[in-house]
Amino acid sequence: MELTAFNEDQLAIVHHAVEIAEEVTANHFRISTSEWKRMRYDIKTLQNLTQGEITNKAFAQLFKYSREPQVPPRPHRVLDFYLICLQDHKILEALLREAGVTLLCLCLYILTHELVHVVRFTKFFKRFDCTEAEREREESSVHSITYEILKGLSWPDMRTILESYTLFREVDRVVL
Repeated sequence: MELTAFNEDQLAIVHHAVEIAEEVTANHFRISTSEWKRMRYDIKTLQNLTQGEITNKAFAQLFKYSREPQVPPRPHRVLDFYLICLQDHKILEALLREAGVTLLCLCLYILTHELVHVVRFTKFFKRFDCTEAEREREESSVHSITYEILKGLSWPDMRTILESYTLFREVDRVVL
């Protein structure tokens, strides 16, 4: 089955969502512009994903890659790089299913969510490699942080998106 990728107009909207998501995430974590530019991550859409980076289970996947730098002074320090893989086909399916939700707002939520993960892993607030239970708690925490970051936006469809993730934010309130 052929997966539907974003067209040029949709990619322009996604790029706008990236700009907003980067700004609001950096502001939330009080990360300076120069520090943000040192964050090692990239964002890909379906047309640039490998088969292993495509999923039908989520709007995006986050991968972590590590390598040792090839130049001194610290050749033994491992550098981590994060790759956010947007799943165009899943995002477009959701837009067809959910009336009143725009590509800009949905991508803004998804990208902010993934960038919160990147910040938390980069700053060692959380480990990328963890148990399934820890991963569920991390997802809940990230949904809560994403909500805090985006709740001030007065866009009607953003309110719809934020409300749709309410249950995901409450997972961490359950004592295991």
